[in-house]
Amino acid sequence: MKTESASEMRKIFHCIRATVNSLDGIGRPITNSEDLFVYLTVELLDPRSRREWENAISDTTEPPSYETLEHFLDRRLHTLEAMLPVKSDSSAPKAGSGTPTAGKSTRSHLARKQESKADSKRNRCSLCQRDHFLMLCEEYKRKTAAERKQHIEANTLCLNCLGRHK
Repeated sequence: MKTESASEMRKIFHCIRATVNSLDGIGRPITNSEDLFVYLTVELLDPRSRREWENAISDTTEPPSYETLEHFLDRRLHTLEAMLPVKSDSSAPKAGSGTPTAGKSTRSHLARKQESKADSKRNRCSLCQRDHFLMLCEEYKRKTAAERKQHIEANTLCLNCLGRHK
C-alpha cells in the first residue's frame, strides 16, 4: 500500500486471515513464525497505518502478537471505511433542506455508531456467541476438520475466511 485506502486495507486484512486459516487447516499454524508474519504484514501497510501501528504497540517492549495485529487491522479498516465519502445524488435536495447534498459528504457519527453495533453482532462467534471471530475461537479450534466443516455449512459461512458475507 502506498496510500491510505480502505479497499487495499480490506485486501490485506482478508488475505492475512485467509493465509493464517489455510496454514492452520494444513496443520502448520503461524505460532513458530508469528513475529516474522507480523513484521511482513506491517511492511505491506501505508506509511500512516504503519505509524498508527507503531503508536498502538508502543506501550510494551514485547513483540506484538498476530492477534494484536489482527485487532489493529480490523479497527484501522473500520476507520478507513468510515472516512469513505458517501455517494449521493448531487442534483436532488436533501430531505428537509433546500440545499443540494454534497457529492462527497462523510458519514455521520451516528451512522458509524450504528454500523459499529451491527459489526459487533456480525463479528460475534457463531459457535460460542462471544465477541471474537470464529477463527480465534478455542472451542472451534478443538473440533475435528469434519466438525468444523459441518459448522461452517450449517451457519453458511465463507469457506475462505469463515465470515458471514456469503
